[in-house]
Amino acid sequence: MIIAAARKAGWLTTQRAEHMGFGCILGEDGKKFKTRAGKSIKLLDLLNEARDQAFKQLKNREKGVK
Repeated sequence: MIIAAARKAGWLTTQRAEHMGFGCILGEDGKKFKTRAGKSIKLLDLLNEARDQAFKQLKNREKGVK
């Protein structure tokens, strides 16, 4: 429904959009995050951490470090 609404709003004209499921998000202890408990990681923080780690790995590759 969200994709259909985006098309009606004119946000999607020639782009392709599809839903991507990603399953459960697990903590370091292997248990599912419980968002209602308020202890889950914010998506923005997770994405920023992923970006930082990727950048760090690319910099190490430039230096020849594995």
